[in-house]
Amino acid sequence: MKVGPFLFRITGAVLGLELLLGGLLTFGFISSTSHIVVGFIAFFLAIALMIVSLVSKPKFRPMQMLSTVLVVLIVVQISKRYVSDILQIAHLLEC
Repeated sequence: MKVGPFLFRITGAVLGLELLLGGLLTFGFISSTSHIVVGFIAFFLAIALMIVSLVSKPKFRPMQMLSTVLVVLIVVQISKRYVSDILQIAHLLEC
């Protein structure tokens, strides 16, 4: 089995689990620890998928774009959380 399609399937399954855990976290059924751990696993798998798709021969442009966009969106989601915390702290210090 080729590495690219295998990583794509595994990453998709982990992202589905991440979405499920996010919903459970939203409604208070689980702690945030499992959601964060699975999120970082999904991030590392997305980076591995991006690297494999960028260096593989023959080039498959849709997979390259999809994996790159996936990594960018995960980085935006992670940074959004910390930027929100920083803005809340700055607002409290302002008062």
